Amino acid sequence: MPPSPNPTNWLPLIELIPAIERTRQFGAYPEPVQLAENLSVYSGISDSAIAGEFMHRAYDNGLIYDFDWMRWEAGRLVLQERPGDDFSTYDLETLNKFIIAIVRNDKYCEGYLASKFSDGTILSILKAAESIVNHKGSG
Repeated sequence: MPPSPNPTNWLPLIELIPAIERTRQFGAYPEPVQLAENLSVYSGISDSAIAGEFMHRAYDNGLIYDFDWMRWEAGRLVLQERPGDDFSTYDLETLNKFIIAIVRNDKYCEGYLASKFSDGTILSILKAAESIVNHKGSG
């Protein structure tokens, strides 16, 4: 059974909301390196500093745990078919699962994390978590 998400674990990610709102580009493909006259190689997408910081904070604060995200069909459909959706109807545990699915999927699909920043999904998830954490803190 996964750990129950602790609202305080979310605070370091929630602190990133203003920086995420100011950021316009969350990843870029660096210029290819030419190895020979007819041979160039690409080193893959480079995440922005804010995307990297998000990943570090998610791992460092216990929000990434063992969860079979690849078999979570309902979550996959939300992330695939409704990018940037309003996540305010989900509880903290489900929001945590979305974060896990996005972070883990990025390991297999380069650029996925940057795309979820760009389409507003990450920001929407963090704002929904902020609302829950603030509500629990005040009540």
